[in-house]
Amino acid sequence: MDNNDKLLAEIGDLLIRAMDNAVTAEEFARLQQRLRSERLARQHYFDLLSTLAGMDQMQDLLMEEDAAKTMDLLAALAENEKTATAVEVKKEEKPVDSNLPKRKIHKPRPQVSRLSVISLVLSSAALLFLMAYAFLISPGQTGVEVATLTDSVGAKWSLSDTLAEGSRLMTGPDPIQITKGIVRIQTDNGVQLLLEGPAEFRFINSDELSMNYGRIFVNVSGTAEGFSVQTQKSKIIDLGTQFGVYTDIRGETQLHVFEGKTILFAGLHNQAKKVLNLTAGQACQFSPSVDEVRSIRLSEDTFAKSIDSGVNLIWRGQKEINLADVVGGGNGFGSGRLNMGINPQNGHFVKPECRTRRCGNAYIPVASNVFVDGVFVPNGSSEQIVSSSGLRFKECPKTTGTFFADIVNTPKSIRSMKNTDGFHLQMGDINYSQEANPSIFLHANLGITFDLNAFRDRLPGVKIVQFSSLIGISDTALRTSRAAIWVLVDGQVQYCREVAGRGLADSIRIEIRDTSRFLTLAATEGSDPQSQQDQNEIGYDWCIFGTPKLRLN
Repeated sequence: MDNNDKLLAEIGDLLIRAMDNAVTAEEFARLQQRLRSERLARQHYFDLLSTLAGMDQMQDLLMEEDAAKTMDLLAALAENEKTATAVEVKKEEKPVDSNLPKRKIHKPRPQVSRLSVISLVLSSAALLFLMAYAFLISPGQTGVEVATLTDSVGAKWSLSDTLAEGSRLMTGPDPIQITKGIVRIQTDNGVQLLLEGPAEFRFINSDELSMNYGRIFVNVSGTAEGFSVQTQKSKIIDLGTQFGVYTDIRGETQLHVFEGKTILFAGLHNQAKKVLNLTAGQACQFSPSVDEVRSIRLSEDTFAKSIDSGVNLIWRGQKEINLADVVGGGNGFGSGRLNMGINPQNGHFVKPECRTRRCGNAYIPVASNVFVDGVFVPNGSSEQIVSSSGLRFKECPKTTGTFFADIVNTPKSIRSMKNTDGFHLQMGDINYSQEANPSIFLHANLGITFDLNAFRDRLPGVKIVQFSSLIGISDTALRTSRAAIWVLVDGQVQYCREVAGRGLADSIRIEIRDTSRFLTLAATEGSDPQSQQDQNEIGYDWCIFGTPKLRLN
């Protein structure tokens, strides 16, 4: 007997013992593990159930690539069948004329639709398939560990619930309450859940969560078997997807599907349920008070889709990363501080200074922010290193190695020896010293490198496709200057322009590939045509990267 034959024999034996109520806990666990890990086992299991129910044709009608998902659907439909109201149909009796000769009546073979067969099968075998569903997902087991709390940002729990990172979550009748904040939970089957307080929830089993109220984002990986979210008056079954569910204390529920597809079963317990298929880009709202489901607009930013407490990151699906915010010590989504800078001599975040300083061209790591790989003061005396991996800026020109200001996020003002009150940054009609118009002030000679993988690691499944910015020299500089502005990707020059004069110089868009890791922005001094004394000096090279951002897809 080969391994496949042994597997089929084992599944058959365990199934019969289960139906005879003679299966042990260890045997039940082995049956469940076999069904989850072996497609052949699921196929044979389904065949046995179909044969026992006298439904050999179920194979063609219902069998899908993923048997567990099929069982999810069957169980939900069978539950609906149990709660549907029965309708009595009275047979109308017609008078028979006894004088008419008797004749043999040939009854035509009825035409049975696909849907009718499925309905008949479910009606006659609802109990059997509910049992099959039970074997596949183990509903109702109390006190079984099914998930792990992996991270949280600002989470506050009820007095009876205090969970820390690494805590194991179990099935049970008592709900868990989050009063505020966001938690990330990883189920043992590989499904990632993000729950935002206030919320009250509990695990029914490893593949189903019941939520009385709250907000949840579900990310089902390609290896998971599916996941269901049950609210007071509805149930959402995943078919391999990303979706969000919001429900309030009255049972009002919204479903937003971002990828893949889901099935929504909506309705009161004593009524027939409405069944809807929703695919990516669709959303709906179920109002149990009027028993109505209506389409609504998909909300891209209602649900937290990724968190990282290490960098205070809460990502709600925004399509842009603000690099000026990162220069201010943030994560690119608003956590940075305005008028905060990075000292290129030591890589520390500081209150910016405006005074002339000199520095060698060493590459300085920025240890306190994972999104900034490092900073440097280019001087061209040797090949300039522009990444922690040793990439070199071979085209870097020779400079004096001096700089006047730190690298700053949207500086409130730039001071000079002639005006201690300072000047705001301005290009055209836009004031780049205001929060609404973020900017990176990169006075020559300075450079900064961002680590794109640090963003990718915290935004799973997201692609960085473009860097864009407006560049130029501030209109408020006291004298016309000349400077070169550079953009490098992985040490290769993607953009270079020598800017002569004040004001907006260019609008740039640089493609970012999936394999690109390091983005470098730099400004180097140029010659000032108005004065030989300032030749090759930094002068008033007040270079601006206006609205610098990474576009996400």
